[in-house]
Amino acid sequence: MKKLLALLATLAVAAALAVPALAATHTVKIGDNWFISRSGSHSLTVRHGTTIKFVWTGKRAHNVYQLSGPAGTHFHYPRNGTKKSGTFKRVFRKRGNYVIVCTIHPGMQMKLHVR
Repeated sequence: MKKLLALLATLAVAAALAVPALAATHTVKIGDNWFISRSGSHSLTVRHGTTIKFVWTGKRAHNVYQLSGPAGTHFHYPRNGTKKSGTFKRVFRKRGNYVIVCTIHPGMQMKLHVR
């Protein structure tokens, strides 16, 4: 009986550790003066624990700045300046509504709903 309980406890711990590996990753394109889509929606809904991978696809330099969202979640990438290419990943663990902008391009924003 003790061996069975030990086996079940080991399996439970392994399953709990595997759950983050199953979390989704969603790609958000950063184009010239837009997030997600040039002409479509600039809003996205994901489950908490989702990784958002921001991918620079345009020719202009941009940054990714959280204008609003749940307490303790603020981020700004890159910390100083802007980027013209590359990627940036962020895991959204707190439920809530986020507004993400590029601080150098007025009106360039997206809304992220984490449920």
